[in-house]
Amino acid sequence: MRRFAIALATMAALFVAPAPASAAEDYWHSTLNWRSTKCLEQVWVSGAETTDVQVATCTGGDSQLWASTRVGTGYVVVTIKNKSGKCLEQSYVDGAETTTVKVAECTGATNQQWEIYQAEYYVTGYFLKNINSGKRLQQNYVNDVATPTVNVAAANVWGDYRNQIWR
Repeated sequence: MRRFAIALATMAALFVAPAPASAAEDYWHSTLNWRSTKCLEQVWVSGAETTDVQVATCTGGDSQLWASTRVGTGYVVVTIKNKSGKCLEQSYVDGAETTTVKVAECTGATNQQWEIYQAEYYVTGYFLKNINSGKRLQQNYVNDVATPTVNVAAANVWGDYRNQIWR
């Protein structure tokens, strides 16, 4: 009986033990906008972090590496690799929804939860939809010209929706 208890305790420890740091590194990835091929990144200014998120030329740096962690059926929290370790979220001001996307301390709140699903119409990539608002993450375009701004918007089903696709 004692051997069985020791074996059971050992097996339980294997399932709840944290993964080694090197294992986590395998899950970090760049997130590119399909239309511009620019990478999603947390903005740093003169070595200081900001809460701003934008797209920029891909460098492979830690401010452009993200990991997705499942938090529920079909939902993930998206975390930045750099030393801030913050989560991607849609902003709310005084309880009111905004289109702003930023990074903030990870709380797991619904404005930090995203549904990742396959893009439609024979395009290789995926959508990131905030589960709180139902809006998709997108790179902003003005008069068909790319800007580095990232925000959320309703699904664009009639026009050019490629700025809402990530890969």
